[in-house]
Amino acid sequence: MSDKLPSLRRIIATYGTALKTLAKKNRNSSPPPATFRVNFNGPEAPTEPQPPTHNQEMTENLPSDESMSALTQMGQQLYDAEQAVLDAEARLKHAKRKRDALATQAIPSALEEMGIESLTMTGGRKIEVKPILSVTPLAANRPRVMEEVTKQGAESIIKTTVSVPFGRGEQEAVKALLTKLQEDGLAAKLDTKIEPQTLKKHVKERLEAGLPVDTELFGVREFSQAKFTEGKPTEPVFDGE
Repeated sequence: MSDKLPSLRRIIATYGTALKTLAKKNRNSSPPPATFRVNFNGPEAPTEPQPPTHNQEMTENLPSDESMSALTQMGQQLYDAEQAVLDAEARLKHAKRKRDALATQAIPSALEEMGIESLTMTGGRKIEVKPILSVTPLAANRPRVMEEVTKQGAESIIKTTVSVPFGRGEQEAVKALLTKLQEDGLAAKLDTKIEPQTLKKHVKERLEAGLPVDTELFGVREFSQAKFTEGKPTEPVFDGE
């Protein structure tokens, strides 16, 4: 036992020195001191600092509260803008239906009952009623419309379009089509049509000349429409446009 006393004293002295050093570092310092563990085999080396964990890295990369608040605000602005567009489109549809009802039904009927053709309002605004001709045949009736127009001797207003699908690098085939479409065995599509305004003009001329017109086939509708001839409403201009 007496042989082990000097070694035990050295270990205790070493441990006391380590404690004093640790206390001194705690008083002067900033970073936390290295960890010492003392046993009877002597002091161990200080532990190495550990690298940051995955959760610590994710926490450091998170956006700030200020950035998240700004992003959330922009998201709300986008929602409000899309809602405003939907509201405006719905109001536009409603306004158009109301305008058409007034212009083509209520006002023309009222003026006709009163025996007048126009209305002058305060501020110089003037409304007149004008006859309108609408020619809009159904798509299903297009072939019959073409036949009827041809019978009426107005086939010159019919436009014919031939379309053939080609892939890339087939320019030579396109050139050959100009001279021998059927010989090349290409699947061509034939399309005939009459421009809406041209058909309207044709129908109007026949009606004015007292010639027969199949109004149901051609989708003919005649009505009166009230329009501002003076003091028309103007389109608004928004800031930034």
